[in-house]
Amino acid sequence: MSPIIIENIDYSTFPTQHMVKGLRNYLEMRIMPGSFLEYMLCGKFDRAKNVADHKNIHHIDEIISWLKKNIPNIAWGTTLIYYEWLKGVEYYRPYNEFISKNEYEKRLCYLQEMVKEDYLRKSKNNVLAWSILNNPKNSLL
Repeated sequence: MSPIIIENIDYSTFPTQHMVKGLRNYLEMRIMPGSFLEYMLCGKFDRAKNVADHKNIHHIDEIISWLKKNIPNIAWGTTLIYYEWLKGVEYYRPYNEFISKNEYEKRLCYLQEMVKEDYLRKSKNNVLAWSILNNPKNSLL
């Protein structure tokens, strides 16, 4: 099964236009965005508030509404979905699908390691990337 492609999104209505490039890269090329957008896409809105810049901090509710209205739930909403999207292993879930916390954490851990390896492979000379990815304070769990 090939990865799902999201097309025909009107990014001109996104509340903070300086974030559009990161969002577009995430949705269309599956590139990891910055921390604010990552937390938003993972549904970690309280954490997003902590890292928001002076523009985004005033538009968090608008951004959530825009994501709900414009982005399919296969690409955002939980940390697991976020990592599935980055790796191209997303799938349509029934609305009432339930997986145990243990299964969720196993899938998430596996996908996080895959994304970490990809990121490090692409930036193998980047010491900062290594320190960021291996700092437990940066964990999304």
